[in-house]
Amino acid sequence: IVFRITPNGAGFWVLHSFAGGPRDGSAPYGSLIESGGALYGMTSGGGASDLGVVFRIKPNGTGFGVLHSFAGGASDGCYPLGSLIESGGVLYGMTSTVYRGTVFKVNPDGSDYTLLHTFAAGATDGSSPYGSLIESGGVLYGMTWHGGASNLGIVFRISSAGSEFA
Repeated sequence: IVFRITPNGAGFWVLHSFAGGPRDGSAPYGSLIESGGALYGMTSGGGASDLGVVFRIKPNGTGFGVLHSFAGGASDGCYPLGSLIESGGVLYGMTSTVYRGTVFKVNPDGSDYTLLHTFAAGATDGSSPYGSLIESGGVLYGMTWHGGASNLGIVFRISSAGSEFA
């Protein structure tokens, strides 16, 4: 569920109860973020292929919508296991398992979904990104569960435009 509670705990409201299926998410993971008067988050299930979604909802519980339904494969990714971040009016996130993982961006209205990086695993790349990105000066930073010289994960950086992965 997505819920709202007052700081003193006096009020608790369910804003959205996930039902799964092609037009909803299931198994929310990570935290919500606020941008432009809306809340954004991800689920690791639900959507058209049951591989997770990016969603938006207003703080009063109205306006729920799926912005992107993950389809799987190296061209889209699946199973996000972290939180979105917002930078310069764009949402950024990662997908994790099965297809080695991706870093993506999407506009808050759901348009312009773009893969910035698809992980290849091995000694020079990671796989299975986990957690959330952070942003500093137009550069995104994150971590992977696997990959690198010892296959124990990497810390990576990538520009918010998708270039300069290291």
